[in-house]
Amino acid sequence: MDYPAVATLNVALGNEATLHALRQQQTCYTRVADSVLRVMREAARQKPWERKRERLACIGFSDSLALGHDLSIQALEAQISQWQLMFNACGQPAWAKPWGDYLQREVSHTSRFFTELGRANGGLAYASTTLH
Repeated sequence: MDYPAVATLNVALGNEATLHALRQQQTCYTRVADSVLRVMREAARQKPWERKRERLACIGFSDSLALGHDLSIQALEAQISQWQLMFNACGQPAWAKPWGDYLQREVSHTSRFFTELGRANGGLAYASTTLH
């Protein structure tokens, strides 16, 4: 067991949590700004569409799914990083290894969930490319 690492584990975990919060905040700002620009660009097009409102709604829905996915994955990655800090500080105990494996599986399940959600009901998240 690495005693200095254990003694400073709470500081390391606190730093990791702070970095995670900053990453999530930056992701939110960037993705929302990009989404607003996409919708404004589409709305400003001169070409009249029969179903313009539906297209804009699909763009917003798709962007919100993408943001939800990114934030969920970032949260899991932060948990993995914190688990790794604890695992290494405590001398990599055998009882802790299954938790790391479980968190890795959660990342793949979360990605699969958002992919399926985006394809549900005829692919609403992808309809923005098919509505005219």
